[in-house]
Amino acid sequence: MLERVDLSGLALAANTALNPHEYQYHGPDPDLALSRYRTREEAAANAVSLMRWRGASTSLRPRSSPRELDAGLEELKREVGIS
Repeated sequence: MLERVDLSGLALAANTALNPHEYQYHGPDPDLALSRYRTREEAAANAVSLMRWRGASTSLRPRSSPRELDAGLEELKREVGIS
């Protein structure tokens, strides 16, 4: 949905940022049932990757005007039933 209001990079960043939270809560999980990381090293590599991506990313900056973003957001809210 975020792609439709011109914030496509945010969905990827949010999902990637939530992965370490699962790891922090559940710890490493060889079966990948409760955590997306089998080992501590996998979690650390993801954290470094996320920090590098955020440091280099310009994709979170909207390319649309605030008015266009507002209109897109309102349309999306109507479609999903949020008032």
